[in-house]
Amino acid sequence: LTAPIPLGKMRMGAGTYKITSDLLIRSVNGFYLEGQGPLATTLSLSGPGFTQAGLFLDGHANGVFRDFRIIGGGTEGTASSGSGGGIPDAIRVDWTTAAARSTSGNQFDNIMIRNLKFVTGFSLEGTGTRQLDGQILRNVLAAGGQIVVPNVSTGLNDGNWTTSARTDTGCSTNSTTTV
Repeated sequence: LTAPIPLGKMRMGAGTYKITSDLLIRSVNGFYLEGQGPLATTLSLSGPGFTQAGLFLDGHANGVFRDFRIIGGGTEGTASSGSGGGIPDAIRVDWTTAAARSTSGNQFDNIMIRNLKFVTGFSLEGTGTRQLDGQILRNVLAAGGQIVVPNVSTGLNDGNWTTSARTDTGCSTNSTTTV
């Protein structure tokens, strides 16, 4: 099998794009997804329809993903596959057996993951021993949906976090991943 080669960049204009289930992009060589900057272009993940990731990139080579942010819509805490609720991964880079090619040489630039209930913000863990070579991350921030709750008796922030928001790992890789 050969992977498709895109004819041009996929550009997202300024605005908020509501995503209600895994946005899966599979088996592409040279895919380019570009927003207008992380404060201008927003992917808002909302609802219980996520099983793997908000943005699931499977079998990609030489792709570029840049200039956008991913946030929670406030209802993303019900995914059954996310331990304790939340979205399993905000962004997942993988090479599953469903993909027609391996995953290597992708760039991720100027991406913010904020105010989102996730188990892993940016996953480069892969599937089993399948490799994810040469992934480049520049200016990528993963900060979850946790907020500090003020102490009821004093009204001061005492360092206690909400239990309704889920954030376990900002970025995760495995032994076959090179970043």
